[in-house]
Amino acid sequence: MVAQQHYLAVGYSIYLLVISNSLGVVCYLG
Repeated sequence: MVAQQHYLAVGYSIYLLVISNSLGVVCYLG
């Protein structure tokens, strides 16, 4: 269960990075 929580935390961090990059690209292009 601890491993699952760690996996979710890593996935959430990557998700936030992707969202940040997407917003940055949109702002840059827009």
